[in-house]
Amino acid sequence: ISEALNITLMDFRTKSDTPHLIVREAKHHSCRIIPLSSECVDIVREYYLASKPKTYLFEGEKKGEIYSETSVRNVFNAALKRENIKMRVRVHDLRHSFATHCLANGMDIYQLSKILGHRSVSTTEKYYAHLNFFQFTIKITSLTINSIAI
Repeated sequence: ISEALNITLMDFRTKSDTPHLIVREAKHHSCRIIPLSSECVDIVREYYLASKPKTYLFEGEKKGEIYSETSVRNVFNAALKRENIKMRVRVHDLRHSFATHCLANGMDIYQLSKILGHRSVSTTEKYYAHLNFFQFTIKITSLTINSIAI
């Protein structure tokens, strides 16, 4: 959560040939660059125009102050409750979902490792290399069919 909350407006480089986000002061005091799709740039611009943040992309009630991790968790849990999702889900699970979707859509594990900020690709492999995407697709398909039948 802290990496997302610490994103400042100056961390976005949307006018370069390859739009990207600079993640500063991540784990191990590292810095990394994450490429941004044109769709992501459009969403961030739309959010910026609606919210008009001063310093951080996500700000608290007072302009220029960082949004709190507690507030993120509260908003996330309220959304789970509103959508009647009973299973245990944490904000951090969004990171795992992102990584899983990237790999399922053909992203190279080395590129994903850099985006996630892992020092070694072996860390990424430890969490994601065991996934069998053929079985994953079948599970999702059967889950969808079951939920439609109910």
